[in-house]
Amino acid sequence: MFSSCDKSDPYNGACPDGTIRLNNFSIDPYTIYIDGSYMGVMQAQTTTDYTVSRGGHTVTVVQLTGFNGTPNEYEATAIIEGCDVDVFTFP
Repeated sequence: MFSSCDKSDPYNGACPDGTIRLNNFSIDPYTIYIDGSYMGVMQAQTTTDYTVSRGGHTVTVVQLTGFNGTPNEYEATAIIEGCDVDVFTFP
């Protein structure tokens, strides 16, 4: 039996996915989008994990309530290499 290791994959396929962890430190809820897809509403002062595939992902959070005029909106890019946990804290 032969086996090999893919040097471009340090986890040898053990972690096909990674995690985006969002920390909402605001007193207001935010709407969450990953790669433009609606993921739901994140309540105030909570932490939520999202499992995502390897590669680049765009995370957008938009304030749902508690603003005057225009809601606060934040955007970040996560590069997931498998087994990664990328953490984003807002506001």
